[in-house]
Amino acid sequence: MKKLILLVSSAVIFTACTQQPVKTVATGPVVKTLPYLKELQQGIAIYFKNNSTQITDQDLVYVGAAAEILLSNPRAVLYVTGHTDSTGNAAVNKRVSMQRANTVKTRLITQYNVSPNQVIAEGAASAQPIADNSTAEGRAKNRRVTLALKLN
Repeated sequence: MKKLILLVSSAVIFTACTQQPVKTVATGPVVKTLPYLKELQQGIAIYFKNNSTQITDQDLVYVGAAAEILLSNPRAVLYVTGHTDSTGNAAVNKRVSMQRANTVKTRLITQYNVSPNQVIAEGAASAQPIADNSTAEGRAKNRRVTLALKLN
């Protein structure tokens, strides 16, 4: 009888100690979104190297923050607009600006599981410069993707 009680007690104790696995939604870095909410609503820029569509490590925090906000607000929409400097021809600039915007959109969808309906990507090429394209510094500022969050 003592063995039976000991066996039942052990089974109860071990069953109580099991843990349920934690389900995660996003596979990207987790960030605190509150400081970024206002910036994203006003529109922020992430920058790219010349002829590059790769997001820099320092700008991934904005992408992660946008993802967390979108995931917690299903009616929110992020407008992603790619830009280039004025070097190169118009067709190439249009393609590169769209590729930059799509790089951000694809990362949000594939890495963070954001709904494709929440991300609008477009390419503006060199049509909306924020700096003087006659200097290297100005061209670097124009190679960007703007992220503008709209909460509905």
